[in-house]
Amino acid sequence: MRTYTADEEWPRHDKKHWRDAFEHAQAVGWFLDHIDAAHRFGTLRCPYGCHNVKVDHTAVGGDMFAASLPNKIRACQKANGLDPTSIKLAEATRLMDTAEALIDRIEEGLTSVWSKQCATEELDRICLQIETADTTLQDEVLARAIAAEDSATEVEDLQQWSDEAESHADEAEGVLKKVSRQTVTRPLRGRLDGLRDRLANVCKQLDALDGNGTTPL
Repeated sequence: MRTYTADEEWPRHDKKHWRDAFEHAQAVGWFLDHIDAAHRFGTLRCPYGCHNVKVDHTAVGGDMFAASLPNKIRACQKANGLDPTSIKLAEATRLMDTAEALIDRIEEGLTSVWSKQCATEELDRICLQIETADTTLQDEVLARAIAAEDSATEVEDLQQWSDEAESHADEAEGVLKKVSRQTVTRPLRGRLDGLRDRLANVCKQLDALDGNGTTPL
């Protein structure tokens, strides 16, 4: 068994619901005791030593245990003296951190995809110039097909990240609405507005890719 702190990179679980739960637990300083046995992945532990959650590999109901972790974390924080407003602000911050990290990945991916599409457009021009060279033409067309396939796969990943980022942003907004003292949420609401602007921009670029594949001005 090895214990991982919140600052370390944790082993990847096969199930997304546990990966999401791990992300939440890390954000609030929990530990992971990694076992990786046949059926047991490990145990999540709170930093106060009073709460733990067993993590299986494929046990029935694992998604429900993972989904209940945020409630257990909030109960743990409250039991150890953190006030409700601080807990909600910390949760909203964590959700926006995750959404912004996803948008960063999307923006990097879009740069890569647009570069590949520019290369494909250049390849079209080259193909027209070498129509009389059958062998060379076949090689270029093959390269073009491979590049197009790679771009399609990347775009699917970017669209998935976009959906996840929007989900985190919506959840963060919901958490902020629950804070009784709205004045303390203003900095986070401003950050959320900026996050949504970035998300709208990358979604617009993804729509352009999904539509006609032309490079935006």
